[in-house]
Amino acid sequence: MEPQMAVSLASAVIQLVDFSRKVAQKDKVGKVYKSTGTTLREATLLDDAIANLGDLSQQLEKARRIYYKSHISPDQEVADAQLMALAKDGGGVAKILQATLDQAKRNHDVDEQTVLAQGLRSVLSLYYSQKTICDLADRLDSIRKQVDVALLAALRQHATRQHSVHSEKRRLPVDGNTGPDVLLLQSIAHHDWKTMETVDVSAFSDTFENSVVSNDMEGRFASLMLARLHFIGMHDRYKAIPIAHPGTSRWILDASPEQPNTDDFDSFPRWLAATGSSNAYWISGKPGTGKSTLTKFLSSHRCTTAHLRAWAKGRKLVKGSFFLSSLGNHMQKSRMGLLQALLHSALKGDMEILIQVFRHRWQQFLASGGGRQPFTWLELRQAFITMISTPSTPTSFFFAIDGLDELEGGLKDILQLIKDIAKYPNVKVCVASRSSPELLRALAGHPNLRPERWNRQDICNYVTASLARSQVYVKLSKTDPTRATELVKGIAKKAAGIFLWAYIVSQLLLDDMSPTSRIGSLIARLETMPSGLEQLFTKLLGRLDKKLLKHASQLLRLMTIKPRPLLLELWFADGNNDDAALRNEARPLSDNEIYERLEMMNPSHVTWTHRIAKDFVRSQRIWNIMLDNTGHDAFDPEWHWANGQLGLFKTVAGTTSTKTSHFIFCVDYALRLEQRLNICPVKFLDEVGRTTTIYATVYDDIVPRKLRGTVNSFLEFAVLFNLVSYVRGRGLTLSKEELLHASRLLGALDAKKWEVFVKRFDHPGIWSTEFEERKKDMQQVMDSLLDRGGGESRWQRARKRLSGQKKI
Repeated sequence: MEPQMAVSLASAVIQLVDFSRKVAQKDKVGKVYKSTGTTLREATLLDDAIANLGDLSQQLEKARRIYYKSHISPDQEVADAQLMALAKDGGGVAKILQATLDQAKRNHDVDEQTVLAQGLRSVLSLYYSQKTICDLADRLDSIRKQVDVALLAALRQHATRQHSVHSEKRRLPVDGNTGPDVLLLQSIAHHDWKTMETVDVSAFSDTFENSVVSNDMEGRFASLMLARLHFIGMHDRYKAIPIAHPGTSRWILDASPEQPNTDDFDSFPRWLAATGSSNAYWISGKPGTGKSTLTKFLSSHRCTTAHLRAWAKGRKLVKGSFFLSSLGNHMQKSRMGLLQALLHSALKGDMEILIQVFRHRWQQFLASGGGRQPFTWLELRQAFITMISTPSTPTSFFFAIDGLDELEGGLKDILQLIKDIAKYPNVKVCVASRSSPELLRALAGHPNLRPERWNRQDICNYVTASLARSQVYVKLSKTDPTRATELVKGIAKKAAGIFLWAYIVSQLLLDDMSPTSRIGSLIARLETMPSGLEQLFTKLLGRLDKKLLKHASQLLRLMTIKPRPLLLELWFADGNNDDAALRNEARPLSDNEIYERLEMMNPSHVTWTHRIAKDFVRSQRIWNIMLDNTGHDAFDPEWHWANGQLGLFKTVAGTTSTKTSHFIFCVDYALRLEQRLNICPVKFLDEVGRTTTIYATVYDDIVPRKLRGTVNSFLEFAVLFNLVSYVRGRGLTLSKEELLHASRLLGALDAKKWEVFVKRFDHPGIWSTEFEERKKDMQQVMDSLLDRGGGESRWQRARKRLSGQKKI
């Protein structure tokens, strides 16, 4: 076995075995889990332990696979074989422990406070005798001791084959760095440790623990924290912003530092290089002026980096950016997402400072593999301040934040944070946003730039390049260059600094261009274009015929509910309220069928490419036009999206987890409709139930473990989870035998399991009443249904029989 592989495998075994020993021994970690103040949410030791055992097992399996893949020779050294056997043995014990803890969690057999006070061994005591637990602990102790001997022997055998550890060191790919693997090999050569000497093995073990194992643990913690900081869509807005067109935006960096500042343009290079002055810079302006494009250009340009390096004066330079989006998911437009993105970009290259800023989590990680709980705002804020105020090495920070006005909630907190960090001499922050009274109050007096007053030449350059894509225009501009220049300048003037306006008008002119066009006719066409984006959008909307306008209005109303749907989901939603999803067969679509549907939707696919478009549609005047063209309440977007989700449930193949997610979303939409319309969509839920019979594992994936196999119909599901309105409406059409069979699940769900179930919904607020109240309502409904028609005595006898049976 190559030394690097042996070291990696041994490190993985030791980390897994050491933590397994903590599980099996009387090790109390409650003190570590007591939060300092209110910076951390409540941590769950049992969840952390289960997750950590899983992570360590995966790490061990990966190391074993790497060995098997690269092991060519059939002859295996004795020490290598022993190390592999120890890895298998340790992994087996860890799997037993993980399965036991997982069972305790799923069965709710243990109280978290008990675990914190008595340690994880208290959980094992529920399932095993003390002798069995002690035997497991002794087995782990033995494995731990043997790993050191086997690794030392393996490394010495390899060194002997290579004649010298020093020659091996030169052969290792260390990229010019002396890593822990190489230091370990050097220590073996220097000390000449023997595997038969207890003192030597102990000294080797300490060296290995303090170098390789500790380094691997730090790396694993850093990966865990970076994964926690990262979120879906973190870089989506940045990627969606177009790259500055060649020949544009450069002026902001070319501006001479000596150039006098004005009311609407403070020199950006001068600000970058300045010390002892304001460390915040504000790019503000009207919608559509290209603020985001300019911020992307500045944050990534090499000239910005060069100016910052001159300001840093030899200190380490760390850059981070985040582009908020009101059209994105929650994290893309929240204060939590903003701080997580900035911390992620700043910490991903510095493991030492990452551990420092998340010190409490690091202590939990060392104790129990913890530190996995969700972040809080206070914790992230403190971590950010710690990062910039006490870096491990002298560091200068530059942060770019775009779309601050698109933040949903917490703007006051973010502005205060910007104000606080701008006081540090090693921090510069560039903010881009629309202007607002709150932003004006917070950022007044800081260096600023209003792009619409300086980007006319940029717009001219862009328009010239855009029109040049047409061969017709190229010929016209050669024939009449003066008038061509007049057209370009006319567009730039009428745009009044609004880049988006110039973009749309350029596209319209290109669409209208034909071989018979003349520059004069294009100028005349330009004169008919209204100034201002809202007026331009209104004119474009008016160009649609009645049928297209109706369909466009429907799609726009759908998109206001769900901005970024799956295209196939939109296909199912884009129909009548009682359309395809209810009547279609429940079967997975073929690839060709899916492709056909996607092709049908592509021409009409709607997505918000710019916040301005969404703001326009939501303006009162335009929204009234949308409503008038869709019949107001006659078109119900929620119903359409319910159909869209049911369509996915019926036709998209996937794992049990995927199908369960579709099922939950269908129920979620149905309950939201019931809450809003005060009518239970029984027909819709019936179809959800019929579809679920095809994917029977969905029920078992939702219900608590002890109830698996007991739910075989949607009625039974509804009784168990107290869907009172559905049972009331559907029960009138069912036989008493069916109702009696379902009634065995009455009250089988306790409040704790109910809470777990409710958390799976996107909108938990749809459960408007408390658990006990719903439970009582369901009991009354079932009593009423089963007692109707004079069958009271029979029902009473059945209830007595059921009450005498063993509880589920």
